[in-house]
Amino acid sequence: MSTNHQITLEEGIELTQRFKNNNPTGTKRAFLVSKEELTELMAQDRADGIRVYIGEKEDRELTIVVVATDSEGNDIQTIVMDHFPPCPSACDFDSPL
Repeated sequence: MSTNHQITLEEGIELTQRFKNNNPTGTKRAFLVSKEELTELMAQDRADGIRVYIGEKEDRELTIVVVATDSEGNDIQTIVMDHFPPCPSACDFDSPL
């Protein structure tokens, strides 16, 4: 699996700005995932990556569901995470993203 997914800050700003422009004010635009949570996922036997699913709660609010994946890209479903702090609220208000 390729690991060269790095983009420039300018490309990131363009992508996130387009999302903000196309979605109403108050729409969740990011989620904060801690190093501890990523470490817990990656500490699982066979963990080789992370997959982030986009979900929708009963109140129609966006959320993410996060799992580790193995080297073949299969979900490892032992630990499934949700309830990450969303932005707006858990935002870096100084970030251009």
